[in-house]
Amino acid sequence: MIMANKNIVVSLFVVFLVASFAAFAQTTLPQSNNNTQTIAEPIGYRALADWSGSSALMREYLLPAGSPATTYVPSAGPSYPTAITYDANGFIWFTDIFNNRVYRLTPATAINQTSTTALKWQLPLFLNMTRGPAHIIVDDAHTSVWFTDYVSMQISCLNWTTNLLRDWTIPRNLNIHPWDLLMDPATGHIWFTGLNSSRFCELIPPNNALIIYNLIVMGDTGGPLPVSLAEMKPNGPRFYMTDFRLDFLYRVQFMNPGAGASVFPLVPGGSSLALVLDSKQDVWVSQPASDFVNEQLTGSNYKKTGSITSMGTTLEDDMNVVAPNSVNIPIHITPVRAAEYTTPPQVIGDPLNVWNVPSSPSGPWGIDTDTNDSAWYAEYTGNQIGMITPSTNKTLEFMVPTTNSHPLYLTVPRFGMPPYATHVWFTEFTGGKVGELFTGTFVDVRAAPSIPPQYPPPNPGSIRWTAEPGAEIWIDAPSNGFSSAHHDIPERGVVNHLYARVANLGFSAATNINVKFYYHNMSVAFAEFVPLPPSTPSVTVWFPIGSTTIASLAPSLSTDVYVEWTINSTVPDHFCIGVQVYTSGDINLYDNVAYRNFEIFSVLAGVPTTLYLPVWATNFLNATGTLSVSLSGVPDGWTAVVKPNGVSVGPGKSTLLNLTIQVPSSAKAGMRAVIEVTGMIDGTTTGMLWVEVDVVAQTTTQTPPISTLDVGFLAGGFVAGVVLMLLIRRRGK
Repeated sequence: MIMANKNIVVSLFVVFLVASFAAFAQTTLPQSNNNTQTIAEPIGYRALADWSGSSALMREYLLPAGSPATTYVPSAGPSYPTAITYDANGFIWFTDIFNNRVYRLTPATAINQTSTTALKWQLPLFLNMTRGPAHIIVDDAHTSVWFTDYVSMQISCLNWTTNLLRDWTIPRNLNIHPWDLLMDPATGHIWFTGLNSSRFCELIPPNNALIIYNLIVMGDTGGPLPVSLAEMKPNGPRFYMTDFRLDFLYRVQFMNPGAGASVFPLVPGGSSLALVLDSKQDVWVSQPASDFVNEQLTGSNYKKTGSITSMGTTLEDDMNVVAPNSVNIPIHITPVRAAEYTTPPQVIGDPLNVWNVPSSPSGPWGIDTDTNDSAWYAEYTGNQIGMITPSTNKTLEFMVPTTNSHPLYLTVPRFGMPPYATHVWFTEFTGGKVGELFTGTFVDVRAAPSIPPQYPPPNPGSIRWTAEPGAEIWIDAPSNGFSSAHHDIPERGVVNHLYARVANLGFSAATNINVKFYYHNMSVAFAEFVPLPPSTPSVTVWFPIGSTTIASLAPSLSTDVYVEWTINSTVPDHFCIGVQVYTSGDINLYDNVAYRNFEIFSVLAGVPTTLYLPVWATNFLNATGTLSVSLSGVPDGWTAVVKPNGVSVGPGKSTLLNLTIQVPSSAKAGMRAVIEVTGMIDGTTTGMLWVEVDVVAQTTTQTPPISTLDVGFLAGGFVAGVVLMLLIRRRGK
């Protein structure tokens, strides 16, 4: 949702953000499903021409729960990370506008690091007044951060070395809600915008003085002039501001704003919002209502006439002390799919480049530039991070792993942080996360689609739904000759070849890849999952089959490996195979564990058979919704039904589904059915299962399972504690 109506009062800006809150869910990205021996580009991202030899990945930092901004005692509510910046020490700073918080995050120092730490300052309340920390900057001494408090109408300074918090409260009768801010490096004065008014302000901290400047644009009869954001020009005594309602760009002198402002028209109707200057002093402005990014080139003379009047006031200094809490933040590394576009800008005005964001609606919001003068922007509606490279007329977009998380603001550190080549940090406003997009050369071996970051699942009695097909694990039985292309029913008492496909999704060769195979006796209660490598699973649950080593695997390729396995009498008729893959330096261990069921189900040709499958389905979204289940792949003449269907499921809760499959006597030997079960909650796919049924001849050496069989069910995802009752009607002649 983008505010395109220019008559909307800008004081509703934050209300718009609140109204835009949406439930979000984890998602995995599309995987390739090729079946050849060697696969090029097995996942949907690739090295980009601009980043030769490397690719982009995203790492998400899940923030702790917050509380409504009526108290500073944390509760189970979500976090709402808002504006973000960095300091010269390498720390990342951001605010949580609805939970009275300021964070300092220490970035991961290793590309495959799986956890990190952030300090959290819970801000005190003054006279029980709700706070709303919005934009944040770091002072030149790198000892303090300054931030605006939109709700309580304050400018605040936090010294993290002393934990001293100073609040300057704007007189209530002025009704100025500060939004963006910057510091004059020459004087230390703080400049900020009044988002709900036609004013910007100058705070003189040592004197507790506030100067308020009223903007007047000649010929404007549209009411209040909402000024949204400000950014200083590094090499000159002036700064820029955007006009959210009139789509103007203002250039104002630091030392003498009363002399007036240069007013540059931008594309009308775009709701001009965030801005940044690159090294050439060109000004970049995002326009979320029109999906535009503007580049105002240095030297433009195309401007309107503007004037400024000023008024002064004096503030009281309210001093408070706060102590931070240390918060551990888990990390999930997810390869991202980059969409590449060649979109030369439109040229409007004198001179103004206008870049159309490729995806629409996208709602470009926060914006920043890197050391190469490429512009990065957050797509609030499009749920992507975009990049514009003017020198090549190229635009790239990177999908954020968490759906509907609404990336809001971003920052690009101007210094290198090895081993990464590029860094972009962004806030996920309704996802409760901070994201990091980085590039580099890395190794990432895969045995299965990535596991969501809540691995292992918090509820061991719940299904782990997945939106990806199951892992590429199969058995090659000897009865029809050995070949890696065969996917056979396992044969007991003889040597089978147990295969797994291993891919290197990285951009460096992976060496000495260890591949371990296990089986699970499904007559034993399912006690645990195969752990992430290099940990070893419990031998009382997972029984080792064998292992093999891949000496070297080139980037973006996969290979098929197998171990020999004689299936003896101790292996049940229905078992699960677990595969664990590991190599030193792997950046993403969440895709290194794979599972698949075997036998899967064998039924006799000519014998009508009914399979009863009770299955627990879990709602992993953050809101209650209606679970609807659909079936596909059911052969003609077969019957498959799920009951109940269309039931309400609370967030994080599970419900029991009963899947019944009826195989008619007309099913011919050799027939194989793969029935796909898809669960959706209010239009969002929350998971899938794949049930494979093989019809075998009555003369085969492979007999079906016994009449009643209790097993744990693993199909295309993670399932624990699920009892499957398989009833096969007695054979009759």
